Amino acid sequence: MIRKALVLKFLLVITVTGIAQTNPLDQYLKQLQESHIMPGFSVVVVQEEEVVFLKGYGKEYADESWPMTATTSTAVGSLTKSFTSLAVMQLAEDQKIDLDQTVVTYLPWFRTANKTLSDKITVRMLINNTSGLRSPQVRNREISDKAIESLVRSFESVYLTNEPGTSYEYSNEGFALAGLLIQEVSGMPYDRYLEEFIFNPLKMNQTTNDPDMFSKLDVLYGHYHGISGAIPVHSEEELLREFAPAGSMMRSSANDLGHYLITLLNGGRYKNRQVISAESIRAMWEPNSSFPGISLEDGGENLPFHYGLGWFVGELDGKEYIFHGGNRRNMSSMTFICPEKKIGAILLANIDLTLIDKYAYTNLITILNNIIRLSLGEDASDYAKPVVSDPTLNSYDLLGENEQNYLGEYRLIEGKDWVYLGTRLYITRGADGLEGEIRKGEQVIERFALDFVTQKTAVSRNLSMPRTIHFKFLSGGEISDLYIGDRKYSKITKEYHRKYHLQNSLENEISFHFPRDWNITWEDLNFEGSNLSSAKESIRGRIFQTEKAPEAYFQDLFPEHQVIHTGQHLSEIHGNYHWRELAIVSTNEGSSYQHLLCVTKREQTNYMIVLTTQDNLTRSTMSVIPTLLSTFSLNLTQTWRYVPTVFYQAPLPSCPQF
Repeated sequence: MIRKALVLKFLLVITVTGIAQTNPLDQYLKQLQESHIMPGFSVVVVQEEEVVFLKGYGKEYADESWPMTATTSTAVGSLTKSFTSLAVMQLAEDQKIDLDQTVVTYLPWFRTANKTLSDKITVRMLINNTSGLRSPQVRNREISDKAIESLVRSFESVYLTNEPGTSYEYSNEGFALAGLLIQEVSGMPYDRYLEEFIFNPLKMNQTTNDPDMFSKLDVLYGHYHGISGAIPVHSEEELLREFAPAGSMMRSSANDLGHYLITLLNGGRYKNRQVISAESIRAMWEPNSSFPGISLEDGGENLPFHYGLGWFVGELDGKEYIFHGGNRRNMSSMTFICPEKKIGAILLANIDLTLIDKYAYTNLITILNNIIRLSLGEDASDYAKPVVSDPTLNSYDLLGENEQNYLGEYRLIEGKDWVYLGTRLYITRGADGLEGEIRKGEQVIERFALDFVTQKTAVSRNLSMPRTIHFKFLSGGEISDLYIGDRKYSKITKEYHRKYHLQNSLENEISFHFPRDWNITWEDLNFEGSNLSSAKESIRGRIFQTEKAPEAYFQDLFPEHQVIHTGQHLSEIHGNYHWRELAIVSTNEGSSYQHLLCVTKREQTNYMIVLTTQDNLTRSTMSVIPTLLSTFSLNLTQTWRYVPTVFYQAPLPSCPQF
């Protein structure tokens, strides 16, 4: 039904914009679609109060035939920051927020590790990127409606390194906190506030921050970068809600965003509805801080950029623009507004163009500048196209006999980039040399060719900008680790495969790596196992068809146990799985037990692991559970909800005190 509805919308858009089929802008975009790597994109151009161009190009997914249209709902990324800022300005107009009042006025519990500095952060600093806020290296990731608050509470472990309000520093965390303030002063969730006070008044019917609406709107999930083509993504993690006000969740269409541009270009009015004052829009577009713009080498003019309130401000190719880009690492957007000419344009792409190889493909700045120029009857420009060649190009040749040492599987050990959390890297021999493939569970999130500079250093070659890869060698000449930016991958050695082997359920619905010195048996999707060298250690998996809190499952599994201590809820990420963890101490018939509960969720499916042992929980956990979690795969076709449990049991000699 959704697809049929979109067919009608697609035909409507073609009818309305049919007159534009032979104009210079349409020709430019057709040529762009034929020469670029974007599977699909959509464009809207607004002049004063009219949509003058609206069209989609290419396909929604590279592995499907459905066309990209002006009503296709895709991610806008950090353009969401402008909506968050607009919401803050609305609340300021209603005198519910004072931009120059401190955050602790509205959230008294808010703080960083150095409270004297965080107490100085004002609401304005959050939306003009001068708060200095950053996330902790390690935090408890939340996927519930409390995700934003959970993120903000984690700031208590972070030190501010700059005096708030003194310097520009792009901060997703600052906008997340602004979203929490919107919730606090409005009394409603962030996504519902935007829907009621922005999306609905502007008739933005394909726009949402609510993941529960994604299926109804048939939203896109985009593409990752391959060696010479795009890698489709057909689902999304639930780990991004915490950054919704910064741009992690929002989906919209070119058609809807045309309404947004009309509102901004016409003093905050859309049709007969005034959603924000003209004064507030001017304040959002007023420069607050400055930083370097596009260099001469990158085809610019070395002019500075500025940041207002949720918007960039600057001169590009002779025009004063208000602009903002956005990316989700698999989708992207760019918005250009020229107030002097009363014109604005937005492009939505189903692949990330902000990290595209700028030496090989036209970038978003160049594209949007030309969309505006051609709409105004001007010629296209090469502004923001690099005038120098890729400096990483080289002629080093890795001798073929050395290639074997690089081949194999590498596991992510360090790195906090959400895209790569829980990933594995595989280096194989391709037709033209060594290639790398990064997987998160079953999803391939990147492929690249390795272009070696030396035996210890290579450059990745694919659709994105080249990155340096460093290899670490052991004294015997074997590779132990490789580094890509702040990410460290450790090579899976022969010793690992001697210690662990793959375990599958009878129909291969569930699989994970398990120690070879443990015995395991399956019965349908249930399993039992034991340590061959210790009868006190055992493991068991069990299916439950209802979703509950971990504590409730524990009571189902151990009704005879008395819980005497429950630890803190923690979490970690392995592949596509977000595991919540909880420690429990219990007693039964004079014996004491330690338990570690691990619960994950995959779409509508839940899986729980309960680890129980006597006096060596740490050793057992280190040898069994991390490997099980990091290699866990669930491939069920059943539609019912269930929770299997794994439990690991042995009595404790005495109950520890807390």
